[in-house]
Amino acid sequence: MLEVFAWCLLGQGVLFCFLGKNREKNPIYAVFSIITAPIMLRIGRLFPWLSKPGRAGLALLLCFFLWIG
Repeated sequence: MLEVFAWCLLGQGVLFCFLGKNREKNPIYAVFSIITAPIMLRIGRLFPWLSKPGRAGLALLLCFFLWIG
C-alpha cells in the first residue's frame, strides 16, 4: 500500500509540472487525488502552515522513511 501511495504522489507531481492550472480537469490527476486524499488531509491537519506542495513533499518523505523502516 505504501508503494501505491508513493507512486500516486509522484504521478501527481509529474502532472502538476506538465499540466499546471489544467491539472484539475485531468482524470488521471483526479484518480491520484482520490487515492492520496486521506493521508494528505491528515498531514494538513498536523501541519497547517505548510502549502499543498510542501504537504505532498512531506508525505512522500514520510512514505519513504516508513518503507525503508
